[in-house]
Amino acid sequence: MLLVAALAMCAMTLTTFFACGDGETTYLKNYTYEVKEYSLRPLVRYGYADDAKKIQNAFNAVANSKTFYSSPKDEEIKKACESIHNQYKDNIESAYLLYKLIRTTHDATPGVDDVDEVVAIYEFGQSLTKPFVLYSFTTNQDEAYAAMDAKESSLSEDDFRIAYRRLRSLIGIYAIAGEVTEKGFSFAGSSYTSYFDTYFLRKKLGFAPAAEPITYPESADDERYFSAICDSIADAHANDSLAVEAVVTLNKINLRDWTDVKKVWSRTFPANF
Repeated sequence: MLLVAALAMCAMTLTTFFACGDGETTYLKNYTYEVKEYSLRPLVRYGYADDAKKIQNAFNAVANSKTFYSSPKDEEIKKACESIHNQYKDNIESAYLLYKLIRTTHDATPGVDDVDEVVAIYEFGQSLTKPFVLYSFTTNQDEAYAAMDAKESSLSEDDFRIAYRRLRSLIGIYAIAGEVTEKGFSFAGSSYTSYFDTYFLRKKLGFAPAAEPITYPESADDERYFSAICDSIADAHANDSLAVEAVVTLNKINLRDWTDVKKVWSRTFPANF
């Protein structure tokens, strides 16, 4: 009876550790697999929710974090995931979606944390076969507002406010939402960012960020079109009186490499009073 009881105790604890025989405790390890969506940029997805959901559901069917293995199954799980990758990699509307296959090692040893390791990476989207870009404006905002501050003492209060508003209409003034700047003006975008808002940003509901960049296949036609609009906005400001020089530039940014930035259009508005 004692032998039977001892064997029963060993069987009950098998999933956690071996504690029978030589008196030493050997803790077991279990393994789970999960595929998670990642982003090239924090909180920014360059794809459509329907595509992401479809791909994620397919991965969940072969790599579910609730399924435990007593030994690593890397090659088996990777083979199943690669089949999904081949099915969808360039067969979706999204520009780019990124997923990683994660193996988690669950060690029953007291005080030992679970360990995650990337086993494979899967990329999807049209940007795998043709270049995609996003567009963004830059300005000489820091230099321009520093120059405005330096001129404040030489201008009347009314002239300063007028000059400040004219400069702001060209290059914008950016502050945390609801924050009042030191000059008392609330947040405002420039004429350029206001006009192109729906071209370059996709509004989102819920948590920050409230918008994410819209991506485009790289196109000379798009660049000419956007440049023509920029010219028309510049012409509308041609007679503005400016206390300091303002520079507005439209750039295109490589979706896959944000260090690859090229100028599409630029205009310098000189100080004229």
